[in-house]
Amino acid sequence: AQIYGRSARVATINVSPTIGYQVTDWLSIGAAAQIQYFKAELKQASGIGPAAAPVILEGDTIDFGYRFGLTLTPLQGTTIGLAYRSEVRQTLEGTFRAPTVGVIPVKANLNLPDSVVFGLSQVINDQWQVHAGVEWTNWSRFRNIPIVARGIGVPVTSLNFQYDDAWFFSLGAEHKYSNALPLRAGVGYELSAVNDRNRTIFISDNDRLWLSAGASYQVTDKIKLDLGYTYIEVKKAK
Repeated sequence: AQIYGRSARVATINVSPTIGYQVTDWLSIGAAAQIQYFKAELKQASGIGPAAAPVILEGDTIDFGYRFGLTLTPLQGTTIGLAYRSEVRQTLEGTFRAPTVGVIPVKANLNLPDSVVFGLSQVINDQWQVHAGVEWTNWSRFRNIPIVARGIGVPVTSLNFQYDDAWFFSLGAEHKYSNALPLRAGVGYELSAVNDRNRTIFISDNDRLWLSAGASYQVTDKIKLDLGYTYIEVKKAK
C-alpha cells in the first residue's frame, strides 16, 4: 500500500474579518473576506520494499475568497438563515522530490469548493425550540489536478480526485429545563464527496452519522458555561 501513499498532511489557517448590518427588524445581512493559508505534503514510496526511497510532493500558498449571508425573522419565533461561502482558488508552489528526478520546483492550481448553508429555527413554546439545517458543498469541481514544473509548464504528476458534491442534513431541539439550564440534542447525516469509485488511501472517507448532545448553565449574569459532545460513526468503506 505504501506505493499509493505513506502519509498526507494538510493544514489551513483562515483569517476572516466580518461585518454585519441590521437592515430592518426582520432582515440582517453580513459579509466577510477569507484570507487562507494552505499547506500540503504528500508522501509515497518509490517501490514496494520497506526501505524504498520516498516520493514527496509539498507546497503552500495564501489566497482569498469571501462569504456573505442573511438572517430573516418573518414571524415571531421563526428565524431563517442563508449563507454562501465562495471557492478559494489556491495557487500552490513547492517541490516534487523523487529518486529518479531529484528536486523539481512545481506549481498546481487547486480550487477549493464553494458551499451554501440553509438553517431554520422555530420556537414552539416557552420551553421548546427546534432547529434544522442543510449544507451543500460543491466538491464536484475537485477533479484532476496537474502538477507542473515551474517555468516550463511540463506535467510532472497529477492528483486525481473526481469527487461528488457533498450534503449535510441536521435536525435538533433545545429544551429549557430551567431559566439557567437549557438542554440540547441533535442528529445529522453527511453524504461524503468520497465513494467506492474515487476513494484513496490518502482520503479514505465515507458517509457518516452525527449524534450530539449538550447543555448551557448560566452561573451569573456575566458567566455562562457550555458543554457539548458529538459522536460520529463513519460507514464502513471498501
